[in-house]
Amino acid sequence: MTLENWLSIGKLKKHTTSKEEMEAIFGLIRRDLKDASLSGLSQDRKFNITYNAAFQTALALLFCYGYVPASESHHYITWQALKEILPKDKSGLVNYFDGCRKKRNISDYDKAGTISEKETKELYEETKNFVIFIKKVIKDSFPEYFSP
Repeated sequence: MTLENWLSIGKLKKHTTSKEEMEAIFGLIRRDLKDASLSGLSQDRKFNITYNAAFQTALALLFCYGYVPASESHHYITWQALKEILPKDKSGLVNYFDGCRKKRNISDYDKAGTISEKETKELYEETKNFVIFIKKVIKDSFPEYFSP
C-alpha cells in the first residue's frame, strides 16, 4: 500500500518536521542505545529499549517524508510505511524489525523472559547499523534536517 493510500484511510497523517525535531529524535536513539547496553537489565528490557531505538529511527525517516503514523497501530504502520520508502532490497530488514515489534509486544504485555541474549545482541547490532544507514539517507535526501 502506498503512503498516500495509508493517508487516505487515516493510518498516516501529514507531518512537517524540522532539524530540531530530528536532533531530539536522534537524542532519544542515542539514549536508548546507551541504556540498552547497561548491565543488570533483563534481556527483555534490553531488547525493548533497543527496539525503541530502531522504531524512533524509522519514525525519523517517515517524518522526513512528511508523514506521521496515526495513533492506532502506530508501530505496525511505521514499519509498513518504511517498506514503501526504502529500496526493495531493505524489505527483509524492515520485516526483521517488524518481527521484533511482535516479540517486544509479547515481552511487554504477555510474558516475561521470552527474549534470549542472542536475540538482544542481534537486535542491538542491527539497530546500530540501521541508525547509520538512515542517518545517511537523511543526510543525502533531506540535508535540511540532518544534524551530525
